[in-house]
Amino acid sequence: MGLSVTVSADSDWRNGWSVGAYAGVAQRIGENVDIHATVNATLYENQQGVDRASGRAFDITASLTAVVGKGEGSALPINTLNNYTTTAVPDTFDNSLAFGQLLTYNSTLNQTTIKGNVAMKVGDVSAWYSNDSSSSPSFAGFFIPGWAESDVRSTDSGWTGGGGLNFSLPNGGLLQAYGETFTGVAERRFRQNADTPWTSPFYTQGAGDYTLNRTDTGLRYTDPEGFQFSLSHIGPAHAQKYIHTNGGFIPKSLYDNGEQYHEFKHDWTPGLELKSGYSPTWDNRQDHDR
Repeated sequence: MGLSVTVSADSDWRNGWSVGAYAGVAQRIGENVDIHATVNATLYENQQGVDRASGRAFDITASLTAVVGKGEGSALPINTLNNYTTTAVPDTFDNSLAFGQLLTYNSTLNQTTIKGNVAMKVGDVSAWYSNDSSSSPSFAGFFIPGWAESDVRSTDSGWTGGGGLNFSLPNGGLLQAYGETFTGVAERRFRQNADTPWTSPFYTQGAGDYTLNRTDTGLRYTDPEGFQFSLSHIGPAHAQKYIHTNGGFIPKSLYDNGEQYHEFKHDWTPGLELKSGYSPTWDNRQDHDR
């Protein structure tokens, strides 16, 4: 188990902070499989996940992840909910594939969401992707036959989706590149076209949910002692727009008529956010129960 803290400032002259805690274990099965179970909790203020008027929120996430790999290599994080939420124990295989399922409660929207994550590690580099879904199990939110037709609530809400790259550096530090989207709830997410013809190219959202739409894209460096510094760009969700416009990896037959042509408006004026903090070193995380 452990703690992490950050402080931040963005180009809207808003100061923010976060405090995170995690606890979990990993169990090696044979020589090639690790099973990770982790609970993460994060409290944050004036950061992604709250609206522009300022606010405070928290997330609680339970994740279960299976990693299949071979060889022993550098330790890299396995991201779950988002770019700063990971399993308690890193991936230490030299080459691996990971598949996870997680359940998250987000206080901003007062809702629980299902999410899936996938990752691939090759030597000192890993790539990860996560996305929300209306049911579980999900392959990072995709490949659930009939998920759009059977959905009874809003998906694409809260920590909607994200991905990135993690690099283990020769000095023992960690470099991360990430993109992360938080989205407010859309009214009648998959039902609007059936109930009422679309009147605009955007999903209908209340004022409070509209101001939550935000995507951060950035770089983070963590030194060998665990001190962090990141710079991210705040702006619209280009990846989300691409998926909704083109179907992405989802067969278009799964969409209701018209859904693929609509996107979320983004109220955030493009800007920058600087963030610094402290998180346990990855070398120390390798000493956790396995």
